[in-house]
Amino acid sequence: MLQHAWYTQDNLSEIRAYSYLAIVYFNLADLKNSRYYHEKTMMQLLEPTESRTKILACQEVLWKLKEREKERVIGYLSSQ
Repeated sequence: MLQHAWYTQDNLSEIRAYSYLAIVYFNLADLKNSRYYHEKTMMQLLEPTESRTKILACQEVLWKLKEREKERVIGYLSSQ
């Protein structure tokens, strides 16, 4: 969800993903990470555009989309 939000530049979905991460970490009793993501949510702190993590995540989404399209085309051609 977070990768998709970054790739589509959907700020609301990015904040929502941080909220979900805060809940997940809370349920895992990882209060340090839970607090970190809760604060990002409450302060609406977005990952910087130049963040290496964000860039790599967006590149991975793009790669997965290309692979999915390639498989779709191969499947189509194989059925002909």
